[in-house]
Amino acid sequence: MRLSTRPAWPAEDNGPDGEPEPEPQSPWPFRFALAAAHPELTEALKIMGRVQPLGWVELNKVHEIVRDEVHPKKIHELGWATKADDSAFT
Repeated sequence: MRLSTRPAWPAEDNGPDGEPEPEPQSPWPFRFALAAAHPELTEALKIMGRVQPLGWVELNKVHEIVRDEVHPKKIHELGWATKADDSAFT
């Protein structure tokens, strides 16, 4: 039996040139800046980030926030939900 201390997989991802691939840029700084600039987004994220399961009241509040922010467009016109699904909250 032979034991090896080398991992069975490469320690880093290498590109076609053999050089290590750069780490992808984190999306979080952009997301935090976006939430800081839009209080309605912060409110929706607070509701959705609760530990407890979301009920109809919480989901309806998030729906109202999104609906108000995309007005005069409609959620179903943007392709984010069907008209039937969207109307379930009205």
